[in-house]
Order: sequence, then C-alpha cells, then structure tokens
Amino acid sequence: AVEQGLGVGEAADAEDAVVEGLAALGAPLVHLAEAMARGSLPLVLGGGHEMAWGTFQGIVQARPDASRLLVVNLDAHFDLRVAARANSGTPFRQMHEWCAERGQTFNYRVFGISRFANTQALFDRAHAMGVRYWLDDSLQDAAGLRDAQQALAIDLARSDAVYLTVCLDVLPGAQAPGVSAPAPLGVPLAQVERLIDQVLASGRVVAADIAELNPSLDRDGLTARVAARLAARIARSSGA
Repeated sequence: AVEQGLGVGEAADAEDAVVEGLAALGAPLVHLAEAMARGSLPLVLGGGHEMAWGTFQGIVQARPDASRLLVVNLDAHFDLRVAARANSGTPFRQMHEWCAERGQTFNYRVFGISRFANTQALFDRAHAMGVRYWLDDSLQDAAGLRDAQQALAIDLARSDAVYLTVCLDVLPGAQAPGVSAPAPLGVPLAQVERLIDQVLASGRVVAADIAELNPSLDRDGLTARVAARLAARIARSSGA
C-alpha cells in the first residue's frame, strides 16, 4: 500500500510478506536487514532521497558478502553533493565514501540524468568517481533505451547483489508532478518500467526504494498512482 506522507507499506502477515514497506529511516534500517535475512525483498517508500543512505546501510549490514553490489538509480540528479549535513542530495556521495574507506569499488549507475539539473561540478565528481550515467534525452526512443539496456545487462551479470532505487523526478513533470523539481523532459514511464523490469529480471535485487513523493505538491494524486504502479511492479516480480 502507498499512503500519503512518505508512504508506509503494510502487510497482513509481515513474516510471510515478500515485499515489506519501511518508513524512512533510522531504526527501520535494522528491520530492513532483518527482512533481507528472512528472504524478503524490502521496499522503502519516501520521501526525500536521503533515505537511500539508510537503505544502503541495511543492505551492507545484511549482506557483508556482497562485494560486487551494483547500485542502480533512476533519477534526474546524481545526488553526489558535498554538504555539512546529509540531505537528499548527498546519499550516493556518502556511499562512495563508505566504499572508499573499506577499499571497495563503488558501482553506481544512473539513468535519466538531466544535463540542466546538475552542476558541472557534479558531472566532474561523477566522472572522478567512475559513475556511469545516461542522460534523459538519450532515453527518449527505442534505440537509446536499447543501448542503455545493453550496458546495464553487462553490469547486472557482473554483480552479486543489486540495490534498485527510483527517484520519481526522473519522470516527465506531466506524469509525476508531485516532486520537488518536476522535470520538463524526463524519461517516459514506459521506458522507466522497462529498465526496472530488466533489473528485477536479473534475480539479484536485494532491496529497492521509491523516493521523492510529496503529496502536498501532487496533482489529482497522479504521482502517488505512478508510485503505486511501480511499487506493485516490484512486488509482483518478487512473488508477493
């Protein structure tokens, strides 16, 4: 279920639920790790993308053996900012630092980056960190999507675990107006779903989240419906 105000999923029997919704975040990251230990696929619903740092901590707590963790983000923004306090723009920079401190590779792929919504400093930082990304204008047609999926297939095959995270501002503003920065172009929902389906079909997804829903900015509940559709897609893939 997707509820207004940084939705929380509920299951009639949490012990048997394959997909479990968790509030963002803090203590729930412990529950995320516990859900993974039970063989469930945690699905975190938000809220700002700062929750991704909590999801990541839950994953590495539950799967310390996942040395080849692939982070797949569908997002208009890199979220690699440097700031005095963690926020929705910093989670993937925090993950990079965590990996660097432990001598681990930071495998981060972003689909839907807007060249106009990220500073040159962020593009430079992404390049320095070895981040691979695809611009929103390259994912508008079948040919561009095919090229991205071919590269993604290679990355998925090389991973032993995948963290899938979707920021709703990757979508066109007309399809997802209830975000802090609606996209003038964005990646069409049908293209986003095909990328999500490919990631899920790998069988390597250990946790997922959907970020950036703000009901106070939504129009006719449209963004909430899109989020619910994506959540149901992820749940169905897991057998819930």
